Amino acid sequence: MTSVDFVPVTESEVDFSPKGAGKPCKTWYTIFGTFPSPTGARPLICIYGGPGVPHDFLRPIGNLSSTHNIPAIMYDQIGCGRSTHLPEKKWENDFWTMELFLLEFDNLLSHLGIQDSYDILGQSWGGSIGAVHAALQPKSLKKLIIADSSASVRKLLKQFPLNYQETLKKHEADGTFDSSEYQQATMEFYGQHLCRLKPLLDALMASMIATQKDTTVNYTMNGPYVFKRTGTFQNWSIVDRTHKINVRTLLINGKYDGAQDSVMEPFFNLIDKVKWVRFGESSHAPHLEEPDEFLKVVDFTILFMVIKIPKVAVQIQQDADGHVGMKRTAPTIAPPLLLLRRLYQHGHPNTPSIPLPELKIRFLKLNVSISYLENSTRNHNGRNTLQRKVGHPGHRRNSNQFVPLSHSFILRANLFPALSTISPTSLT
Repeated sequence: MTSVDFVPVTESEVDFSPKGAGKPCKTWYTIFGTFPSPTGARPLICIYGGPGVPHDFLRPIGNLSSTHNIPAIMYDQIGCGRSTHLPEKKWENDFWTMELFLLEFDNLLSHLGIQDSYDILGQSWGGSIGAVHAALQPKSLKKLIIADSSASVRKLLKQFPLNYQETLKKHEADGTFDSSEYQQATMEFYGQHLCRLKPLLDALMASMIATQKDTTVNYTMNGPYVFKRTGTFQNWSIVDRTHKINVRTLLINGKYDGAQDSVMEPFFNLIDKVKWVRFGESSHAPHLEEPDEFLKVVDFTILFMVIKIPKVAVQIQQDADGHVGMKRTAPTIAPPLLLLRRLYQHGHPNTPSIPLPELKIRFLKLNVSISYLENSTRNHNGRNTLQRKVGHPGHRRNSNQFVPLSHSFILRANLFPALSTISPTSLT
């Protein structure tokens, strides 16, 4: 599901002239679906950026507006896409800062009149903006989705394979960017860790082409290199502020993502109300590589993360025989599933008015990562979060066991079966 042609789309601009711009500027934005929503659904603001990359990469997420009337709002940040370009500001480090993009985001919120209630989906660099905004604890932000983002740029650069790093660093040091070896290594890297689809989708190609036409923002903040960061973003980190994020948060990355588990861990360790989903067939673009599953996970998050669920990491993947289900290596507790079933039985107002089968998350392997929980056994209040959230610290299960989707059953309170799956039959 990558087309959004059947969704009503509107486009507009908002004035935004930050200090030092030197001329009047505008931020271009687009809204997928009816805004305000006829059902009262909160708008989802989607942030991408590179930085310096237009929104086209995220357009398939606009399909959310067709499933639950959720308006999906996307915009091109200043300096790229259809917003005002400022090539004369290239290499001006004092202008291109995180604060600039936070001001632009707040300006868009004010213009749209949605300061009272909204959700954020930040992808890649957009996840950094979303995380910083959430750490300021705005009362109107209800849920946060951080997809394929790094909590620390330095952590991001250190986790790639050495052969890629050595080849690319050699040519970057020598300035031999036109070398066939450098070009091949770069394309191999992007083919493995940016998007594994062949051929690339138009949405991704449009963003990549537009970025190369104007490198002002990307080169000033990141630098012109693949692995070497030389711009204003090179030392950026939110690790020291992550614990301030107090809204329910979903983390997303791909098995082959440039944003590997190690750079997502600080978010998982330090945010109190957090879930983590890793897509087993995706790299940096799960919303393009596994679009149907991605949208179901986001749907489920927006609708049902009102329920208190233990910290949990989930991997979406099929096994070698094509079976699908959830696999778990540590115990968790059952009440969330029972609560969800009761919501349907008693017509809770937070449940959607669509058949339950449309909500099921089909490709699930549940992997409660005990290591993540052990790394943050004490929160800022000094409580033992491992014992509070899981109940049996140190308890492990056989990670090789697997239950196909057809063998689903309901988890029961105070029982810790090795395996289970979420499906319509388990919730009705």
